[in-house]
Amino acid sequence: MTYAFGLQIDGISIPPPSSYNFTEADLVINSERNAQGYASWDVVRQNVGSIDLTWDNLDGVRLTQVINAIRSKKTFTVTFFNPLIGKMETREFYAGDRAAELSRFVSAQTYWATITIPFVEV
Repeated sequence: MTYAFGLQIDGISIPPPSSYNFTEADLVINSERNAQGYASWDVVRQNVGSIDLTWDNLDGVRLTQVINAIRSKKTFTVTFFNPLIGKMETREFYAGDRAAELSRFVSAQTYWATITIPFVEV
């Protein structure tokens, strides 16, 4: 199934998230302040991305689709919309801690849950 949002993991479309927060940061080492209080540091890498994704009330089938796209993988590619540059990008990420909140349970085959997964660029 293809979704309009365009979020893909390893080339496979996944359901669009309910919440999507993209950030970029620079990785620094040797950060310190001098006697006058001014900061200095060495930038070792710029624009390292992270995406915090939340899917609200996913049924079991869609939840499994999202989880199976990342489960048991050390890293994976993610194609996503980067709002800072206004276009789609593909980068390599790993998944942070995955959290699931059970919203409604009927049976092991019929349930809905909210999941949150941070993706951190390698």
